[in-house]
Amino acid sequence: MSMGFEQDAAAVGRAADESVAALQAELNEAQAAYAALSGENAALQAERAVLLARIAELEAIINPPPPPPPPPSTLFGVTVTGPVRKEYTDLHPKVAVSRVFGAGTSDWSQEPQHKAFPNGKWAVSNSYALSESALPRYLATIPDADKAKIVGYADGHELEHPDKGLWASDVRARVKRTAPIIRAAGLKPTWCMMGYSLRNDDWLNWVDPDDVDLLAFDKYNSGNKKTPPIYQDPVKMVDEAVAASRRFGKPFAFWETGTNQFGDDAARVDWTKALRAELIRQGAVCAIWFDRKSTSGSSWDASLDRASAEAWLA
Repeated sequence: MSMGFEQDAAAVGRAADESVAALQAELNEAQAAYAALSGENAALQAERAVLLARIAELEAIINPPPPPPPPPSTLFGVTVTGPVRKEYTDLHPKVAVSRVFGAGTSDWSQEPQHKAFPNGKWAVSNSYALSESALPRYLATIPDADKAKIVGYADGHELEHPDKGLWASDVRARVKRTAPIIRAAGLKPTWCMMGYSLRNDDWLNWVDPDDVDLLAFDKYNSGNKKTPPIYQDPVKMVDEAVAASRRFGKPFAFWETGTNQFGDDAARVDWTKALRAELIRQGAVCAIWFDRKSTSGSSWDASLDRASAEAWLA
């Protein structure tokens, strides 16, 4: 009886061992299959990544993304007698263009203002004291390297201003004669007018579009004249200039702009930033802040405070 029991127990043990061995073999086979499937999955994932990259390439060809916006091309600067020139000297590298009012000299090297920011470009207005006959000789004294930095050359400054006592027909005739001289010197003849003149169409009598390559405006915050003073909408300011330039089919610029100081200093900074942004959006060639007090004895003072200067030249 005892012997039979032992034999049965041995048989059960052998059977159990065989079952364990079979299960181990199945486990080994399953693990090998899993490893094979994992390898296949990795290969498929790699192939999928290649296909997705190719799909992205094809989509970019079929539907290319819009190009990034170009950097602002508008040149921002100041006149040469205010705080930026005298006090905020660390801002000088940011002055991309400055306003040069010709002094009626016979030689460019004798002009004092173009030396203020020598690394920037210049918007030049000839003093009407420079005679028409002297103009070719004067322009010949400007070195080619300096001519390349002049964004525009105006034969006169706000010639339609009533205080100048000029006749539209006489000015129009002179500009028609001087425009070819300016172009022959490699410069852009520019008509520089008061923003106030846009109140009606009389300004069109003063100049022929054929004699202008750039239409420039001396255009300020006219809201200053209100009581109490306000900041005029920069969009409206620029829109008026753009509409006029489109009538000529020529680019536009602000050769003088600004606002005097009143009220909250932060409001002036905000207005300055908004005007700057709008000039960039509308594609102004350049914009120059009239960084000085009025020379006519009025209370006008457009000289830049530090915060507004930083906003304008940002």
